[in-house]
Amino acid sequence: MKVVCAWCQHRGWRTVLREIEPFDDPRETHGICWVHERLVMAQLRPTAAPRPGSPNAEPQPSDRPFPAGEIESVTDRIATWIDEGIVLLARVLPDLLAEEERRGRAEAAERECDELRQRIHHLQQELNALRQENKTSGPCATTSRPT
Repeated sequence: MKVVCAWCQHRGWRTVLREIEPFDDPRETHGICWVHERLVMAQLRPTAAPRPGSPNAEPQPSDRPFPAGEIESVTDRIATWIDEGIVLLARVLPDLLAEEERRGRAEAAERECDELRQRIHHLQQELNALRQENKTSGPCATTSRPT
């Protein structure tokens, strides 16, 4: 089963939080993402915490996590940022992936080139050793042939 954020789903987004057993079950169940969890917790908090030494003190506006009526505004701003992020990722991500693929191919080609250079160097050393061996053993042309 897939666990999706009910608040995101209500906004038309499909935010899969995780998968749970049974994994072959295509149905969805609901949870809450960290963004909406923070917003809900902010709404559930008391508007002010009592100050030490004065348990009946009046709540101060600065004690509230968000001013009254701003929760929806904050939610809308977060939704806008998420939408903009999705659009930016949709534009940028394919280019980044293509660049990473090109970089990977270039690095593989460089490794192969280095390996071939090493192989050529080894073969040149082998050829030089064989030439040296051929010079020291004497030319074959100096042996006499029967007439």
